[in-house]
Amino acid sequence: MGEISVKTGNNARNGGKNSLNRLIRCVCGKKIGPDPRNFNQRVSLGRNDLLIRTFPNTPAEKAQSYSYDRSLYSYYQDVIGPATGNSMDNMVTKGWCVKNASYGSSVGRDVYSCDADPRSRLFDNYDEFLESRVAAHDLMLRDGANYAITNNETLDYEGMFADGYMFSEQAVITFKYMIGSRSMRPFDLDCYSAFDAMDFSFEMVNLLKDKTAKPKSYLIELTNDISVIDEFNNMRIVNGSPTHVTSGLLRSLPVVAKGTNPRKAIIVISDGIDSGSTTSGPYAMTERLFKTYDLCRRVREGLLRYPQGTPTQVADIFFIFTVNNSETTNALNLWRNYCAGDNVFLATNYQDIINVLTGIAKKSSVKFINKNEPE
Repeated sequence: MGEISVKTGNNARNGGKNSLNRLIRCVCGKKIGPDPRNFNQRVSLGRNDLLIRTFPNTPAEKAQSYSYDRSLYSYYQDVIGPATGNSMDNMVTKGWCVKNASYGSSVGRDVYSCDADPRSRLFDNYDEFLESRVAAHDLMLRDGANYAITNNETLDYEGMFADGYMFSEQAVITFKYMIGSRSMRPFDLDCYSAFDAMDFSFEMVNLLKDKTAKPKSYLIELTNDISVIDEFNNMRIVNGSPTHVTSGLLRSLPVVAKGTNPRKAIIVISDGIDSGSTTSGPYAMTERLFKTYDLCRRVREGLLRYPQGTPTQVADIFFIFTVNNSETTNALNLWRNYCAGDNVFLATNYQDIINVLTGIAKKSSVKFINKNEPE
């Protein structure tokens, strides 16, 4: 949770099929989705309809399938065609698209119906589409209300803490979706939506055509290679998305757990407290992780155990908050009281941050920094 690999950059790295997608990585419990008891009941209410319905037949269903069909048609017409050098006629010949004799919202189809993958074609699998849409719609509503796909309603907390699960790569779930505008993203309020929109007719086409797609932001594994670390400078995001600090902490666990140094440290740096409130959103999830499940104790203990046979003797978590505003006291107290203890710092400028990081690296005592207080 909290790491996104977005294949939409400028330098050559990834081409081929994967360059059509954005990859979102989330650390979740062994189950993710709505409460099975309530969710399955809602799905079963319409199951009889789903079993006999092979094509949209009500006005609302036809309007929905038309909207879906139109989005795919636009993507193939404006992106896939130009990027691959194919006209609509060529894509029909290849079997990627079908030209419809009748079309419109009252019919449920657009001028062309496109999907190169027959397994996901709307009109060949409409009953499955309806059932999947119920699940997807429910998950997206919960995501929208909580600013994150991982929240108190979707996480299986017991599963996440079982058997070292959150320290393994099994805890990382990858969602693929085509690059495009924010409005086309399934989880458009999540922290990984802090990426600027792309232009259908220019940037996307050129990236796919030239196979120059590269993540704008991506995970860097543990390394001593300064050239790899310097790649941070090439990452670019924009402001405006919600904050989910604990997401980053969780996503780091499978990475840090691979380390075999005698001392391991996770350093969390944030310019904001988790979005939401005590009842919803990332903040509610963080409070539950900290107060109910004692997350940070579990993290420290796990880093001493993994990987198997590690000589690690000390594991620490540090929290650095970089702004002094109305959120500061709450943020510092939350992380001090329920996670990092005395390893909590306020550093509001570059030099202060460097001083704190240097102190951590040298295992020396680090002074709590607050420029608004007298020395």
